[in-house]
Amino acid sequence: MAESETECAAPGLHTLEPECVTAHSGVSGLHHTHTSVIKTETDLGSAHTGDLIKTESLDSTELGYVPHLHPVQIKTETDDGGYLKAEPDSDLQDIKCVTIKSDQIKCESSESLMSELMNINEQSNLNNQLRIHTENPYKCTECGKRFKHKSYLKKHQTIHTGEKPYKCTQCGKCFRQDRCLQSHLRCHTGEKPYKCTQCGKCFSQPGTLKCHLKIHADEKPYKCTECGMCFKHKSYLKKHQTIHTGEKPYKCTQCGKCFRQDRCLHSHLRIHTGEKPYKCTQCGKCFNHKFNLNSHMRIHTGEKPYKCTQCGKCFSQAGTMKCHLKIHGDEKPYKCTQCSKCFKRKSHLNTHLRSHTGEKPYKCTQCGKCFNHKFNLNSHMRIHTGEKPYKCTQCGKCFNKDSHLHIHLRIHTGEKPYKCTQCGKCFSQDSHLHIHLRIHTGEKPYKCTQCGKCFSQDSHLKSHLRIQSCAGEKPDKCIN
Repeated sequence: MAESETECAAPGLHTLEPECVTAHSGVSGLHHTHTSVIKTETDLGSAHTGDLIKTESLDSTELGYVPHLHPVQIKTETDDGGYLKAEPDSDLQDIKCVTIKSDQIKCESSESLMSELMNINEQSNLNNQLRIHTENPYKCTECGKRFKHKSYLKKHQTIHTGEKPYKCTQCGKCFRQDRCLQSHLRCHTGEKPYKCTQCGKCFSQPGTLKCHLKIHADEKPYKCTECGMCFKHKSYLKKHQTIHTGEKPYKCTQCGKCFRQDRCLHSHLRIHTGEKPYKCTQCGKCFNHKFNLNSHMRIHTGEKPYKCTQCGKCFSQAGTMKCHLKIHGDEKPYKCTQCSKCFKRKSHLNTHLRSHTGEKPYKCTQCGKCFNHKFNLNSHMRIHTGEKPYKCTQCGKCFNKDSHLHIHLRIHTGEKPYKCTQCGKCFSQDSHLHIHLRIHTGEKPYKCTQCGKCFSQDSHLKSHLRIQSCAGEKPDKCIN
């Protein structure tokens, strides 16, 4: 194949002939090309000491490293298969200029290029490290974490020091960060700036609103691997999982009792502190749990949401209904060891046992009277306070005992649940039935101390004493 030689017009790479421009631009101005692959190899057969470069497709980033090469000998194939050869210039050694196809370039580098690329890689890693130090210059000496701003580092360091410089003036609680204090203050102010667009409910924290929004969606992405139960919030799943693990990580420092949830521990601590933050707006009574306040409020509202499926009777407390359900069953698992009497409820057995022991642990602070049951003490206390929390919805009459209200309501309903087995007569009160039964039994438990006459009812004895029928004695004397 014939070869022709073409000499560059001027010394240096920038004065090559048009045929040489592509080749030289690959050497001195390679950042202008849009090619992609470089391979180099040494032409051992060349009479010159320079490197032989074949180029097909050059990458602009890689070609930028070519200019360091020693003077090169370039062979370039022409369109017709021939070669063009350029004689060395004062600055270049034996350059053969060729017409290079822009879409096919191969460049095979020498060992010096490979070494240079490795140096560049090391330099790049160094630059990355320098960038970390320059972009996040503030380093925590405890854990090594870095921060952009010194203020961020200071806030972070309070995690290690335990410092809580921001104190609530209302309750004295301290916080690590000012924003946490500001968020906490909404508990005292009642401010709820975050509103749900779906139902209009407001929240004091943005996180609480975010969790609430999941209620409106049916999605429950958090699934328990033990039982398959799904939850809308990850925190709910974590709390649920402690049921399976039996874990109780929250321990009371006062008595050592452990709890599954943090809120349960906080509620329990009020037993030791005596704190009762939940106050009834109707009567002013305070409670240590919000649940207890909600239950108490039903006394004032008369709400009874718990209904017995057996008899339809309604209750204000779920626990009361649960106890009531045992009435419909025949089981009486709690037996008195003194008299063998059986009870459906353990609380009833405990109360009954005091009849044998004579124990009356509940004492009135006003008059000193003692009671064997706390319920009886609470009812008694209303005598001193004058409180009558049980109100009739029909006539507005108030009572100090729930049982008195129930008895009174039968006046309006006409209900008479107590039936005499002897004659079939019905009564609205149990006590009235007992009095009536004495007609059939002939029992007369009330005796006049003056004349010995007996009566079946207390009211009859009092009438007897009042009419002075006892040997002309005055009622006062007869009573004594």
